[in-house]
This record gives sequence, structure tokens and C-alpha cells, in this order.
Amino acid sequence: YRFSPEVINIGSKIFFVHTDSIFEFSGGVYYRFRDFRPNIMATDFRDETTSVTEFVNGYLISEPAAFIGGNLKLPKGWSLECGVRLSSGITEKTWFVIPEPRIRMTHETSKSFSQHINYVRLSQFDHSLESSNVGLRSMLWIPVSKEFGPEVSDVYSCGVNGQVKNYVWSVDLYLKTMHGMVDFKPGASFLYAASINDLLDKISGKSYGVETFLVKRIGRLTGNFTYTYSRSKREWFAPEGRIWIPSVADRPHNINIAIKYFWKSKTSFGLNWVFSSGLPATIYIHNTMYGKWFETKNNIRYPDYHRLDFSMRRIFKIKNTFINLDLDISNVYNRRNTFYLKEVFDETRKTFIYKNVSLFPIMPSISLSFQKSWSMK
Repeated sequence: YRFSPEVINIGSKIFFVHTDSIFEFSGGVYYRFRDFRPNIMATDFRDETTSVTEFVNGYLISEPAAFIGGNLKLPKGWSLECGVRLSSGITEKTWFVIPEPRIRMTHETSKSFSQHINYVRLSQFDHSLESSNVGLRSMLWIPVSKEFGPEVSDVYSCGVNGQVKNYVWSVDLYLKTMHGMVDFKPGASFLYAASINDLLDKISGKSYGVETFLVKRIGRLTGNFTYTYSRSKREWFAPEGRIWIPSVADRPHNINIAIKYFWKSKTSFGLNWVFSSGLPATIYIHNTMYGKWFETKNNIRYPDYHRLDFSMRRIFKIKNTFINLDLDISNVYNRRNTFYLKEVFDETRKTFIYKNVSLFPIMPSISLSFQKSWSMK
């Protein structure tokens, strides 16, 4: 199959804001028109005959919306922000209206410590379909329809943040529930389906986690540390019933450490280390007369991703001209991070194996930039 998606967006927004020392009030209307053309086609060549099936070749969607909200400052450091957005999607055959309430309560215990709790509902009028095979992945975007309506998610979060001397820190927890998601059915094939609806299942999803960061902004040595533990799961209809499996976005551990050191006034050095858990993927573990088969989607996980980047900047000044010399080395220790796994035949073992395919080795670069300062007399 092949696809060449095209999306044309035309939109406009009108809003107003009223502010005083205690109460802030805002509202407005929004409109977006979308010419949506997924252009999904499947070609089957059999018995010297070629047949072509088109899926969702063209679609027009109007998305008007209105929103209103306010922010009220309360005594003893409390503030309340709430509002609602009314989103709608109108197609040639159906229409949807989704209310999206939101509320946020914050409390500043002091200038260096505050807490917050939030709730927001979000909706979207298109669906993303991503393959999770170990091979080169593809993503299809399809619009809403009467059978598969909008995706709606509810997001709950709370957190605390503060500052101790030159350090700023934050801890946030979140939970997100998703309904109306769309994914391929087990064993779905473009070659044997008559319409896009034959390929799809309506599912639910959920994600949760904790996000933390620590930042030092002042001094010769600055930097930040962030760590996120996050899980993303989705429904899977197995023979024994509904189960929860990792989604294609499930990466439990994410770490980023960035350090910058200012040596004298015109030279600086930087280090940046990134780590992420490997993405889930699907391998076919059964061979049948109808082709390859897997029992559960996302049944393996890629190796963990990590790399180290180095940077250096030297500033030269010649009269009124500043010259910046930058040296950057990406992936310093030449980590062969997995982009995808390619199935190849091993002549020695007489069987198929999966070979790691990576894109970016160690990559050094040097650049010069010039900045001229002018004085007007």
C-alpha cells in the first residue's frame, strides 16, 4: 500500500481579555477549515490482474469553537482559573460537539514555593494510525467519521515547585485517560479490505507518570537535570479477552542532563546526555499458510537509546564585530542507537534474523557566525 497525505488548514481566531488586580476574564471564537486527503491506496497484483483499492481519498471538515474563562485571585496566596471550550467537528455526513472544561487551582506558600492541581479535557477530530512492526514504521492520519468519532482525553495533574538559592526544582504527577482512539485490527490487511472501517478497531488508552527537573541558572557552572517516569498503555483484544499492552509511545524512563561551564568571559563548554527507554515494537512469531502472525502487538522492545553531545564556543571581538566559533560533537561515544530492525536471511543459520539499523554515528561540526554592532550618531 502507499499513501501521500495532504492537509490544507485555514483558520482564524478572535478573542478578548479583561484584566484587573483581582480578576482576569477572557473569551473568544475560533474557526478552522480542513481539506483532508489521506490518499491511501492498496495495489494487489494476482493472476496477471492488477486491482487498486482507495481508502478515504478526500474529506472536508469544519471545526468551529468558542471558549470562555477567568482567573480569580483569592486571599492567602490562592488563585482559581477555570473555563470551558466548546469544540465541534462538522463533516459532510455527521457532526460532533465536545465540551472541554478546565480548572486549575494554585497556591503560593511563599515566593519560593507553590503547589497546583489541574484538570482539562481535550479532543481532536482526526486519528493517527501507526504501525509498530520492527521494520521501518509508517503513520497514517485519517479524519473522523460517523463510525469513528473524535478522540477525547481527560488529563489530571498536580505538582509542587520551588526555588532554593540558585536552584529551581519541580515535581509533577499526571494521569491521562483516552477514549475513542482508533487502531488496526489484529491481522488487518489493506489488500483484503474493502473500506478503511474494515481495518479498524475503536480502543481506549491511558498514560501516567511523574516529571521532575532541577535547574541551576546562575554562576560559572549552570545546567539542568530532568527525569520522567511515564507509561502509556492501550487496549488489545486478545483471544482470552481485553488486555492492556504498551502503546507505541511507551518509554518508561527518560533522563536529560545538561551542563554548561563558562571559562573566563569568552569561552564556554557544554555537555548534554540523553537517555530513553527503548520503544515497543512487534515481531511476527508464527508462520501460517496465510502469512506471518503475532499473538500480541508490541511484544518486544528496542534497545535503550542514549547519547552524549559536546559543545564549545569561543567568542572573538575585532573592532565592532563579534565572531563566534562553535565546535559541536554529537554522539561522542558513537552509540549505534536503533532506528529500526531489519529482517534479513542468515545464510549460516539458514533462518531469518533481525539486524539493527542505526542512522547517526559520531558527528563533529564546526561553524562560524558574525555579528556586527552599529552605532548611530
